[in-house]
Amino acid sequence: MNGKHDFSILINSLSGGGAERQVYYLDHHLKASSIFVLQDGLDYDIEKSKIQMLGPGKGGAIGRIIQLLVAPFHLKMTISSPLIVSFLEISNFINVLAKVFFRSHKALVSVRISPHFYDKKKFGGVMKYLMKKIYPYADLVTCNSIDCKKDLIDLIPGLEKKIDVIPNGLDLERVKKMAQEECEFPNPSKFSLVMVNRLSHQKNIGPMMKILKSLKESADVELIILGDGLLKEALLELCIKLSLKVGSSFDDKDCDVYFMGFVSNPYKYLSKADTFVLSSFYEGLPNVVLEAMACGLPIISSDCKTGPREILSQDNYKNGSYEQDFGILLPIPDDSNLDLWIEEILKLIRDSKLREHYSSQSLLCSKKYDVKSVTMQWQQVIEKVLA
Repeated sequence: MNGKHDFSILINSLSGGGAERQVYYLDHHLKASSIFVLQDGLDYDIEKSKIQMLGPGKGGAIGRIIQLLVAPFHLKMTISSPLIVSFLEISNFINVLAKVFFRSHKALVSVRISPHFYDKKKFGGVMKYLMKKIYPYADLVTCNSIDCKKDLIDLIPGLEKKIDVIPNGLDLERVKKMAQEECEFPNPSKFSLVMVNRLSHQKNIGPMMKILKSLKESADVELIILGDGLLKEALLELCIKLSLKVGSSFDDKDCDVYFMGFVSNPYKYLSKADTFVLSSFYEGLPNVVLEAMACGLPIISSDCKTGPREILSQDNYKNGSYEQDFGILLPIPDDSNLDLWIEEILKLIRDSKLREHYSSQSLLCSKKYDVKSVTMQWQQVIEKVLA
């Protein structure tokens, strides 16, 4: 697929992350003229010559304020494209401000997570205020989930005519190829739960340790965690407190929890595990769920804002039931509902037909998010803005 229109991309950085991967897909398929970033780092196969830094490239609140002030002018001096597609709030603000100040381009902004994400964040009120004041001046806003769109409209009444929903894309061919890489689990007889997470507060991993502790009383089960983060030491301490044996690689045999750290190919683990678990407090449209589905894994997820309900029910949400068409959807885990999580996981452990059903449903659902289809949606909105 070749891009037919001249556009540039603006994003905070190109270091990891779901939004960053979507930028990679967008550039790979539609060929952006240039990519502007606010911070150093490149984790994707993007032509370096088209990447340009805006502002000082330093993080922190002061750095972000400086970028908001300086970057629109820098953008004006360097941009030649008639359209900038931006991702994530700071980049979105810069994109729209540059458009308003200089009228040099059209601004298409992509919101990757519900405004409610900022409710309990430091300076979250400021972020929501800026969204309310700045986003109405964008030419078009995209959200990656229907719930995110609803929340954005609640925050900014009247914006609904400017919002389109484009889900995250998934390179199914790449996932299938990488999933074939050899990987031998250390305890083949154990039922393996797998998580792919930053070890952060958002991901709410602690309750899963307590759930695992109770599951071990009824089943031979292990938890494999792919990812790293600031809460690793706290999670290790919790494991010790719960008398869970911890391993850091598959060389460690007969462990209860494996902290594998960052892995370059998560698909070889996902394709060989038994069930995928997401326990987050909030998401955007979680790529990890889509990736696990593409690997044929049954999904158990918290019913958090936003994305899991949309993915697992596909416009057919069954109120009062945890078993949705494409996976199991449970309340965000905490000490009050751990028994429910344990019960639902045990159902999957004990019922091979139920696992097979959700495995086939995952593969079916993942096809909706194929990057080729999603890229066509991006091309359509780009054409609409430039028309």
